[in-house]
Amino acid sequence: MEEFMKLGKDLGLEGDQLLQFIEKRQAEDFERVSDIRDLILKEQTLNACPKELAAHLREQKHQSLQTLADAAKQYLEAHNMTQKVLTDERHDENTNGRGGAPGHITCFN
Repeated sequence: MEEFMKLGKDLGLEGDQLLQFIEKRQAEDFERVSDIRDLILKEQTLNACPKELAAHLREQKHQSLQTLADAAKQYLEAHNMTQKVLTDERHDENTNGRGGAPGHITCFN
């Protein structure tokens, strides 16, 4: 249990937040704490992506973080999306066009 709570804290989720996150996905089979970590990391990655890319990746239901990253890279290359474009898009979403620093990371370097 201690390892489970440490994982949640490391990923920015504490107590009830972590439990709610996992309960929403109770149909999934978690054999190890690392399975839960991977699920949370996938969700955080999707939340950091542009909306269109995140929707595309969610539709594919990737089983691993690696396949998610590979599919994201392929999508970005196919749509000629550069880091600059992603940074600008994320910046606009995070600041509502007001300028200033973005609130969180951009998707895939």
